[in-house]
Formats: sequence, structure tokens, C-alpha cells
Amino acid sequence: MFFRHQILTFIWAIFIAFATLTPGESMPEVNFWDFANADKLAHFGVFAVLSFLMIRGFSLKSSLFGLKNKKIIFTIVITIMYGGLIEYAQSFIPGRSIEFNDMLANGFGSAIGVFVYLFLKKNNFFGDFL
Repeated sequence: MFFRHQILTFIWAIFIAFATLTPGESMPEVNFWDFANADKLAHFGVFAVLSFLMIRGFSLKSSLFGLKNKKIIFTIVITIMYGGLIEYAQSFIPGRSIEFNDMLANGFGSAIGVFVYLFLKKNNFFGDFL
């Protein structure tokens, strides 16, 4: 069953939406230079986790639309599109805006999450978990 294998992915995607669609005035005050690098690392990290969870779900008996055989492409495309959608949605949130560098960080995180999963799976790092 597709949704059973993707429940962690959906929970993480909801967390990302809540965390990134918070109005700007609700965000804590920080020095811009300290925040700029941490912000990109946060985008990278949350999307790496998202893609890791998604490809894991696609790898587990998911025959819907042939996702098991095309899991790498589907995972990267879906997570990058989600990151773009989140950035676009931020343009409607007071105090937030679309940032191209955030989209780049989302995309790189998505790709790295997939490759980390594939590396760990190939090396049987977690045994039956992956």
C-alpha cells in the first residue's frame, strides 16, 4: 500500500510547510550574516531528509505508477517541485519572499538525500530497515 510506506514522508512534508510558511514577523530576530548560512543549511537538511524518506517509501513494495523502478527520478522531481511550491507560497506570506538560493538549497538537499539513501542501501548499512 503506497500511503503506508510514505507516512513519514507526509509527516515531514507537513513539518516543512509549517516551518517555512510562518509569517516573517513571527520569526526570531537574528543577525543576517549568521542567519544566511544557517538558513540555507536548514533548507538543505530538511529537503535531504524529505527525499531520503520518500525514496525509502518508494523502495518498499510500491508498484503504484511503477514508482519502485523509477524511484530516483520521481523522488528528486517531486521534492524539487515541492520546494518550489513552498517558495512560491512564501510570496503570499507577510514578511516572507521567494529566494532563488533557498530553491537551490532545497534541490541540492533533495539530490543528496537520495544519494545518501542509495549509498546506505548498497552497503547494507541499516540491514532490513532500508
